[in-house]
Amino acid sequence: MFEMLLDMGGSEVSGATEIPYALVSLKLFCALLAGSFIGFERSFHGRPAGIRTYCLVCLSSAALVQAIVHMAIWVPHVTPQMYRADSTRLMQAVSEGMAFLCLGIILRQGVAFRGLTSAAAIWVTAFIGILFGIGFFALGWATFGVLLALLYLFHRIERLWRTRRYAHCHVVFSRDGNITRERFLELLAEHHLELSGRINHVAINEGKDFELDLKIRSRSHQEFSRLAETLRQQVEFKSYSIQFIRH
Repeated sequence: MFEMLLDMGGSEVSGATEIPYALVSLKLFCALLAGSFIGFERSFHGRPAGIRTYCLVCLSSAALVQAIVHMAIWVPHVTPQMYRADSTRLMQAVSEGMAFLCLGIILRQGVAFRGLTSAAAIWVTAFIGILFGIGFFALGWATFGVLLALLYLFHRIERLWRTRRYAHCHVVFSRDGNITRERFLELLAEHHLELSGRINHVAINEGKDFELDLKIRSRSHQEFSRLAETLRQQVEFKSYSIQFIRH
């Protein structure tokens, strides 16, 4: 029975007179199953969108394809001249709809953007639903497997392989105090932090204070915390902020 449904997945339905409800159910179930696994991986790592969001995205894409493919059977009085079951138009419509959803997931926190990976995963999940909807089960499951590998396995590899972490640092200190630009660079070296790029320094508050903006990097996450604790304890620094740069 299952092999027969798979054979029907790639067949043409233009000459069909009855709706293959078993095949439609299989396609929707595959889309629902794939979306649930992708959503579980995202929810497990605390990402913005969860299981329900990915299930709805994948299921709606597959259902939309089925609605267009079987429209001539569901609505007999609709002639082919009244609608166009164009696959390119369908993908364009899904892409535009997913774009609005992805924009709502991407957040900007200072200089850092969060949610880009989740937004891309939602986009791919929508096209996985389209693949299941048109009957490309093999390609749909292959794309699903590659997406999970990228999200889960590479996440584990990034954690095991200590890559450099970047952060945007902003400090304000008195111009007449003991803290200078050179002293702050020495403070970074003491915490095993490296300067990445140039330093922007501006005199503020009518020239009474200095403001430094710079990007720093380190292979250890703890070094940023140690720097923040040092800046908190030294009263010469009037304000400071350290924001991780992640995408």
